[in-house]
Amino acid sequence: VEYFRARQKRGVVAPQELLHLYEQQWRQAGWPFPDAYQREQYRASGWRQLQEFHESQAEQEARVLELEKEFRWAWDETVELTGRIDQINQLDGRAVEIVEYKTGEPRPPEKVKKDLQLALYAVAAEKHLGLRPQRLTLYNLTANQPISFAPEEKEIAFSVPENQLREV
Repeated sequence: VEYFRARQKRGVVAPQELLHLYEQQWRQAGWPFPDAYQREQYRASGWRQLQEFHESQAEQEARVLELEKEFRWAWDETVELTGRIDQINQLDGRAVEIVEYKTGEPRPPEKVKKDLQLALYAVAAEKHLGLRPQRLTLYNLTANQPISFAPEEKEIAFSVPENQLREV
């Protein structure tokens, strides 16, 4: 999130600023690894992932509309769904890309396309924000690999009444 906020402000993130952002976020997260070796392994791995991500993104225009956009809706009288969309990117007109960032073992594309989380985010973006999700992307930071597809490729087995979706 802070990476894209810096890009929105300055357009370019210098290597020393990238390291500063990472160290600042690492300290704030307060990773609970009592074992110093394990903590350093995670810290070094995260830094490598951020550097690779930065290298893959630096030349691309950042068209970020929203970062960590929260939503909430009443599914029915007893269930309320809440969530936070990692990133919403502007495409053309009202069309947007919904991006969810993950770490860990990459998932195969066929499993990503069945991901209910991305489907819920697409519904929230359309019903709550009045946007038209055109592309859903799961970006695995460990592998520095995005998997993107159109929402029409997903079957959403539920509907959400428009008047029940609201901002947090």
